[in-house]
Amino acid sequence: MSWFHFTKQERLQRNRQIRRDYAETAKKHADDNIFLIPHEVEPALKMALDEERTFEEYFRERMPAHMKAALNLEISFWQHLKEKVTDAGDAKLTEAEYDRLKDSFRSFLVALIDLLHMEEELVGSCLQKHYVDLTQAIQARAAEVRW
Repeated sequence: MSWFHFTKQERLQRNRQIRRDYAETAKKHADDNIFLIPHEVEPALKMALDEERTFEEYFRERMPAHMKAALNLEISFWQHLKEKVTDAGDAKLTEAEYDRLKDSFRSFLVALIDLLHMEEELVGSCLQKHYVDLTQAIQARAAEVRW
């Protein structure tokens, strides 16, 4: 019943915190076993895919473009992680290749964690250009990860 004590914005921020927790756990899995990452990706991706509808139900208006852009980037990150784990499972990796892949997963997950931190701030802020710029910078960092 404690959810009555939170505003709708705080609930949206909490959803991002939960997804960030999934990303943090996935980063820990990347250190141990990259094939455990989908256990975190699946529920986080499901939550992220539902976020736009939730926003519209809460506020009876469309999600602002800058928020939607950040959310769409997050969704693409989760999907990319899922695809990369599948690709790794299909490949016959040497130990060195596996270690390099672990580093790539960790780097990519750090970008995702930063994006989720930014999204948490964005929910309660009136700034737009600032968050568009941050979203683009995080996207560029993630694009630099070599798989």
